[in-house]
Amino acid sequence: KPGVDAAGNPGNGDVRYEYSTDEGIGYTDQVPAEAGSYYVRVLVAETKNYKEAVSKPLGFAIARASITISADNKSGIYGEGLQALTYTVGGAYVAGDELGVSVASGVKKDSDAGTYPITVSWNENKNYDAQLVDGTYTVRKAALDTASAGNSGKPAARSGLTYNGKNQKLLSAPAKLPDGCAKMQYRMSGETSWSNSIPAAVKAGNYTVEYRYAGDKNHKTSAVFRIKASIARAKITITAQDKTSPRETS
Repeated sequence: KPGVDAAGNPGNGDVRYEYSTDEGIGYTDQVPAEAGSYYVRVLVAETKNYKEAVSKPLGFAIARASITISADNKSGIYGEGLQALTYTVGGAYVAGDELGVSVASGVKKDSDAGTYPITVSWNENKNYDAQLVDGTYTVRKAALDTASAGNSGKPAARSGLTYNGKNQKLLSAPAKLPDGCAKMQYRMSGETSWSNSIPAAVKAGNYTVEYRYAGDKNHKTSAVFRIKASIARAKITITAQDKTSPRETS
């Protein structure tokens, strides 16, 4: 029987392909699926007029797929439980492939308000080139519980204020600050800027004082509260002095 080049097939013999990672040996009909370098050869089956033919091996490669592994951003409230850390895989990822991804962060339940990095790592699957993208865990300030100190945590209008020509503080400071409060802030109604000092006034009249609880590093500043105070008019007595005119003489 004459030979035949596997590039042609005049006898219409059955054609099959074999693959190997070595050019000279180890050929099987298992089609490669993983990234790497391979060789393929073509075999044409013997027919009644032609012998079996085997082609020269041809080298080829399966490139690694490109993926992105991103740590998902998370957030929570100071003092509350932490969210579970997760990640997202993008790009030419084949579902079910093991990547050995881990995500970690130094944030804890009692961590101060702020931002903390979330790092992502993997075990390097040979079929992928991965870009790792870290995330951020944001701990937001908690709301301040203004009622936690009860009535002791509230300023009070000073009683018995009477005009005396001097500046007089309109309120008494709280005996105790609520949990999470760093300091009290005050202003007269209608003003725009806040002060750490209790407002004072000289003139008799009615006043509205605004106050708020300034949160510490882990708590938000409270809403604005209002309280009325007054300075009474001073009571005075105006007495006309008696006068005696000299008696006229004639």
